[in-house]
Amino acid sequence: MSRLRILVGCAATVVAVVGLSLPALAGDSGTDVLKASDLPGDYVQAAAPETESTGNGIVVDREACSQDIAPISGLTELVTVQFAAANTGTTAMSEAITTFPKAKAANASFKKRSKDVAAAIKCNDVDVVRNGATVATLVYEKVKFPKFGDRSTAWHVRPADDTTAEGSTTTIAFLSGTHVVFLNTFGNEGSPTLKQLKTIARRAERRLQD
Repeated sequence: MSRLRILVGCAATVVAVVGLSLPALAGDSGTDVLKASDLPGDYVQAAAPETESTGNGIVVDREACSQDIAPISGLTELVTVQFAAANTGTTAMSEAITTFPKAKAANASFKKRSKDVAAAIKCNDVDVVRNGATVATLVYEKVKFPKFGDRSTAWHVRPADDTTAEGSTTTIAFLSGTHVVFLNTFGNEGSPTLKQLKTIARRAERRLQD
């Protein structure tokens, strides 16, 4: 599978890397997502935020070093928004906010996501399985990142046959009350840097607290 198919296009990337399937447009949400003005640099919101009541998370088989997707338990709402670099029009980053009825359920979901990602990092090479067949192999790498929200973690993912840093997807995940938030950049021209992601993460957390 080419890097284009894995890394370009928000929906394909989030399914493969974060494990959240992006829904069809389902109207506005009350969840306060990031705005283009929150991003340091010249970005535009690619489309209206998308809202759904279901979503999928990655499930890692620690023995086989493979990953599939499964419904996120207890989820009440998934809101996604994506941004493009104004000068290139390419997808630069996305935010996905999963919301749960209680903070305890959000914490459990964050632990599940973190545990699966930690297993993928330990495996290093992880086969992406869909309908029983391997469709790609990804490499997970831990990223050092300041703590955000109640708990947080960060990682890089890239295709196993692509060793360029520019080809990696970076995900910042943090827990904030009843929300688990995923910030994703796609290694495209104009994608925010890790330093810029620190600013973006602070603003995303602040919006959920306002």
